[in-house]
Amino acid sequence: MVSRRDVHSNAGYSLIEMMIAMGIGTAVLGAAVLLSSGVQAAYSHELDDAAVQQEARFALEWINRTIAGAGSNPYDASVAECLEVDAAFVPLTFDPDGNGVTTISASRRTSIPRTA
Repeated sequence: MVSRRDVHSNAGYSLIEMMIAMGIGTAVLGAAVLLSSGVQAAYSHELDDAAVQQEARFALEWINRTIAGAGSNPYDASVAECLEVDAAFVPLTFDPDGNGVTTISASRRTSIPRTA
């Protein structure tokens, strides 16, 4: 004859046990998702900070190169005197070889309107 104890031992999980197991599983899974989203947000923030630092580094390097070359006048550019007082252009002369002979000359028109 089968005893009452043997029948209950093979019956499986009860509804209460299943609910408790599902609650614990949900809590563990929720904690893992929360931790994962926190790590992903921190990674995204660090990636943005690195991009900002790289852009600032590039800007400072560009400013450094620009300022370092300021005033050096490598092409020996000079502004020639205008013949007229109210001339609407400024002739520019260049000496790219540095030998004292002007090989290129150009004029730049200004946008200042003349008043009579």
